[in-house]
Amino acid sequence: MPDAEVRVAKKRTFLSRAVRFALGLGLLDLVAVVLSGGFSLLGPVEEGGVIFRLLLVSGILLLDQILRKGSRSGYDTGYIALLLVLVALLHFRGYRLRGDGLWYYSFAHSLAFDGDIDLANQYQSLGIEREAGSRPVRETGLARFTYPVGAPGLWVPFVEIGHLGVALRRAFGDDAAYDGFSDPYFHAVALGNLLAGWVGLVLLDRLLRRWFPPWISFLAGSGIVLGSFLAWYLTYHAIYTHALTFLLVTLVVKLWTDDPATAADYAVLGFVLGLATAVRWQ
Repeated sequence: MPDAEVRVAKKRTFLSRAVRFALGLGLLDLVAVVLSGGFSLLGPVEEGGVIFRLLLVSGILLLDQILRKGSRSGYDTGYIALLLVLVALLHFRGYRLRGDGLWYYSFAHSLAFDGDIDLANQYQSLGIEREAGSRPVRETGLARFTYPVGAPGLWVPFVEIGHLGVALRRAFGDDAAYDGFSDPYFHAVALGNLLAGWVGLVLLDRLLRRWFPPWISFLAGSGIVLGSFLAWYLTYHAIYTHALTFLLVTLVVKLWTDDPATAADYAVLGFVLGLATAVRWQ
């Protein structure tokens, strides 16, 4: 290869690495904003600052795609762009905790903070101790819990990640508490559910590509997210079980269509199916 071509190749490689590094920093800062509820790595940001970050990350993503010269599918880039749209909806419009999510989150909080399943103090902190679903069980005297336990168990790591959001807020003078009930903890669980649903969408795409070309798979997957209530449960009401259900059921179908042949294959399939049932009985 001539020296000129070698220099051009080195410059392109350096530029590509720099763009990927910038993309990583941009995504990290965007995650910090969503997790903390409005604090970037550089400090508090208003609505315009969040929109600027979304546009900046989108621009860097497009530049990265150009530099890759098609080494990454344009449809894969489309899924990342869709994720950015969903993240924006989550940040600006998402309702973090309400309805059944109050009980689900109580169980996750108790596991993460108390190491038990006595939910009386969680119900009291969330103001639901007098609800029918919270009344003590006659035989044990413990607060009632009538929901499946799979989702709260899977949320525990995200509750722990909420500490990072609190730390970021406090670093810039906010008085957020490390109690599991300040906004960053809810944001962390909501963001975790959004990412779980998005991974389920990517799995669905790979499943559909067995029988259809990528553009049909992309349209089908995007249509399922944007044309159904899945988008609602990934953004507006994110602390529910629907995102995890979508991910796990999609994974069950994919594992089944992979034609399991060994005992290990069936063990993994059975485990995922059991986990899906523990998340949502239906």
